[in-house]
Amino acid sequence: MKHVKHALQRGFTLIELMIVVAIIGILAAIAIPAYQDYTIRAIVAEGIQLAAPAKAAMIDYWTENGHLPANGYPGVGPALADSYPGYEFVPTDNVMKISIAQGGATAVDYPSVRIHYGGKNSALNKLGLVLLLVAGHGDIQSELDPRPGFPQYPLVDPSKQQPGVSSYDGGSIVWGCALSNGNKTPFSVLAKYLPSRCRNKGAATL
Repeated sequence: MKHVKHALQRGFTLIELMIVVAIIGILAAIAIPAYQDYTIRAIVAEGIQLAAPAKAAMIDYWTENGHLPANGYPGVGPALADSYPGYEFVPTDNVMKISIAQGGATAVDYPSVRIHYGGKNSALNKLGLVLLLVAGHGDIQSELDPRPGFPQYPLVDPSKQQPGVSSYDGGSIVWGCALSNGNKTPFSVLAKYLPSRCRNKGAATL
């Protein structure tokens, strides 16, 4: 009886505790970076949602006027004169600004909405992530095309059409997705944070 009582009171050995601590350490080493990556991917998706009004402003202006305004949008604050009336972006903790780059100067330029991540989020500031939502016509180009992830044709003012350069100025506007070439961090690192349709290294040239 005494032997049974002694066995019931037996605790963990030092080796058992060390094994448990080691297992917890391994799980933490795997889980914490995965969670951080997931968090950044969620923020990237949030930025794309925040860019919806900028995309709508570009589409509305193009639909009503047949061309883009003289000025783009700098990213924060009220729109400039002869730009996108009524549109304004207010920075968030994770998105510093959302600018509208005109493009459209020639038949090979693509206008884009540019999402600049960072601000109060120090991790995003270190990455320097800038994502482009690129406006145009036709199909989104595949990995086998010259500019994967971009629309087939630029959204170009017909009056600025270059002779001999293929373009298209009709039909609905479609949006491609790519990285800006101004990112601080290599594409190979940033790609894991992006939606699959935006992981086009060949298109990161604007």
